[in-house]
Amino acid sequence: MIFHATDQPFLSVIVSVYNKQDSLSRCLDSLLDCPVALEIIIVDDDSSDDSRSIAQAYVDQYQNCKLICLTKNCGAGEARNVGAKHARGQYLAFFDADDWCENAVLSTLYDQLAEHSFPDIAVTGYKKYCHHDYQSNYTFHTRYLGLHTGVQAVELRLAKVICPSPWNKLYKTSYWQNHKLAWPEMRHSEDFASILEFLAEAESVLISNQAYYCYNVNEGSLTRSLKADKIDHMLTALEHMRVRSSSIKHADLIDNFDNKLNRVCYAHLRYFLNINAASISRDALIYLCSRLIQFNLDHAVPYRFFVKEFDGYKFLKLLRQVQTQHKLAYNILEHYSTLEQLKINTFVLSPIKLRVWKKRSPTRYPN
Repeated sequence: MIFHATDQPFLSVIVSVYNKQDSLSRCLDSLLDCPVALEIIIVDDDSSDDSRSIAQAYVDQYQNCKLICLTKNCGAGEARNVGAKHARGQYLAFFDADDWCENAVLSTLYDQLAEHSFPDIAVTGYKKYCHHDYQSNYTFHTRYLGLHTGVQAVELRLAKVICPSPWNKLYKTSYWQNHKLAWPEMRHSEDFASILEFLAEAESVLISNQAYYCYNVNEGSLTRSLKADKIDHMLTALEHMRVRSSSIKHADLIDNFDNKLNRVCYAHLRYFLNINAASISRDALIYLCSRLIQFNLDHAVPYRFFVKEFDGYKFLKLLRQVQTQHKLAYNILEHYSTLEQLKINTFVLSPIKLRVWKKRSPTRYPN
């Protein structure tokens, strides 16, 4: 590790890098000349391109940069864990190398943190780009802004108000280290698997619309291809979240906690199916259906919740689109009774839905 000592910074930015030679410079440049004191910890996850040499050039030129080189590819979660162990800042921020920062916003965010006595976690808005073109600004409704307890933050996550992503959140370093938090060792969906645990341990969580993070969507990114091994990683993440959530403090205070967990799981699966519907293979579809049926059986997911509470109809609609494309006859409800299958088929084929399914208001903006 190459390290240049500076005074204790406010923020330790951990940039995990794996073969990002085309975008790394933009990411690092956006973090320089920041209005708040920060250190940049670059963790190279055994890249095979020029990412390491690019990072080395920044370390040689700027005293607030560190470079940690892993000897084997371990995945983004483990790279973040290594970086967090070497952080000296008051807060931790996790960055992907193909994203960048609007560093002027950090000054306002710092003032908000100080105003709320520096909470354990800050959850912020972010700006979304597609191939560097601006798309949208993710913000919270004003009713959610301000300080929350850890349990309240868990409820907001279960309501899909707080997204699981690692990069629009700041963690107080002492909180992270004292609770021995770490990203799980998995290749995919490690953020989804661990976010409830991270939030639950906090005494205070600040929700802010100060969008310092610019998230760039690339078609070639990790989440753009869905194969059998990726499906395994997703299901492992769901199981990890369910197991670890059983030890969440004050979970008994949350109504229908287990049902809400399942609903979040289906939303996660639906998201990945949606972005891969055009390219998912026939074999991957069959495998996904079989794993999903087993998930329903393992967790005793009843028909009512699969179809209604978890937006199962929307999920099935996506599956049907892919099934039609591949001319595949596969009934994902086959483990339910004939009567239950008749109910959903009657609803799907009926020209008048007769309000069988009650329309819900958007989750992020409930009445």
